[in-house]
Amino acid sequence: MRIPSLLFGLMTLTAGSTVALAPLETGDEAYLPGPAWFQDSVAEAAEGAARSGRLYEVHADADGTLQGGVPVAPDYLFVRPGALLILEKANGKRTLCTSNFIYTNGTQIGTAGHCAERVGQPVYILAAPVVPVVAYLGTVQSFTNTGPQNDWALIDILPQWSAFVDPNVAYVGGPACAAWSGTVAADTLVKHVGHGTTTGLVTSVPRAARLTYADGQRLGLTGVVSPGDSGGPLVVANDARPGCELGAALGIVTGGPGGCSTACTQIYGTDIRQVPATVTTGWALSSAEPAQAAPTAAAGDAPDACHFIVTGGRGDCTFDCTTGGRFILFMVGAGTATATCNGSTISCMTSEPFPCYLIGHVMGPSGVEGHCQGEGTVLVACGAVNDFAVSVAKGTPGLLRVPARTA
Repeated sequence: MRIPSLLFGLMTLTAGSTVALAPLETGDEAYLPGPAWFQDSVAEAAEGAARSGRLYEVHADADGTLQGGVPVAPDYLFVRPGALLILEKANGKRTLCTSNFIYTNGTQIGTAGHCAERVGQPVYILAAPVVPVVAYLGTVQSFTNTGPQNDWALIDILPQWSAFVDPNVAYVGGPACAAWSGTVAADTLVKHVGHGTTTGLVTSVPRAARLTYADGQRLGLTGVVSPGDSGGPLVVANDARPGCELGAALGIVTGGPGGCSTACTQIYGTDIRQVPATVTTGWALSSAEPAQAAPTAAAGDAPDACHFIVTGGRGDCTFDCTTGGRFILFMVGAGTATATCNGSTISCMTSEPFPCYLIGHVMGPSGVEGHCQGEGTVLVACGAVNDFAVSVAKGTPGLLRVPARTA
């Protein structure tokens, strides 16, 4: 039993010529004004905290009235595709957009070009939108906006955040391949994440769309896009090329047709091949069949991460969730899964052939093992956030292929 055939026999991709349907109109750009609490004092505090490698936890009332804040140390991978970005404009206003992919070997992150206005523009990231926690992320390195076919921006990530960069798209996972083939048939399944699903730190519903137009520059899709989604990642979910089973980078959300101020059912985008930088890929499924994890572990002797595979059944394993403040639930296939760690539970449920990738926060006291459960035809893995990829990928054969990084 090989992992790709087990998990991705649910849907197959049909290759063909480049899709060429009706031309797209320019449409509306899907960004939002920044939150009320993001004032000059917050921007200054976030920049000051960043100099010492810290985030800034904002204290605000329910109506957004700022009450102060405190610097906090990061304990999870917060620089990731699908995060919410705040870009500071020269006129003092702020724009809320979504990040798409990590680029240039983990040193840059992208968004839509219309979200930026100048090179050197300060950019902040909502590392935990619900709290909220904000970080001074870096500055705009380059951008362009000549229409939906060429609407991208690259942001230099501050070097102090290099240990907190995660190239895997929030909630839906991928991309395992840096670019799509460009020769995919119409109605190709696409996964994306944006304003509605925030950073994956809370349980949310992944978004699926269908590719209906592609001409090498512009993309058109049927699906849902909302204000704040601008710049978000588009990932081909059913790419049949070897090694691309967890998805291939397709492009960047740039907006939707005019006249839909809250939610559009058409999505416009820029082809990823328009961006003058290489996407840093996330995890890929190993081509080898992984060894099954033991269903349980002795008390006090749980590994940093555990996994199991079930085909139309149930599975479980235990992991050590005391090695960090965050823990991961990673599921591929059709079914459900949960991870519970020190009083906090995160859950996945999907019928689509793309993964669910969540990060949860440890709520209770230390010293308790984590529990990982799943049902369906799924591969499920759980573990401490700082050790997950290494722990799950190690062994011969492994479960995930983690891309090597160069300096």
